[in-house]
Amino acid sequence: MQLLFGATPRHYNIFDLANASALYQGFDIGTCTWGCSGYHRGVAFVLMVLLWFLVNRTRTGKAMRATSMT
Repeated sequence: MQLLFGATPRHYNIFDLANASALYQGFDIGTCTWGCSGYHRGVAFVLMVLLWFLVNRTRTGKAMRATSMT
């Protein structure tokens, strides 16, 4: 990574989790804006269904489950 990006430290703007300002002000990831709204539970539910589908219904999930049983 140092060959690609160098060894110079980089500083990024981060949000403060101590007072949860990111939840009140919102933040952007690509074209999606995440803020203090009620759809977080819906997104979490959809992601959990997709994770369940990956683990229980795909060849990769079968391999993951077989590996975990050793």
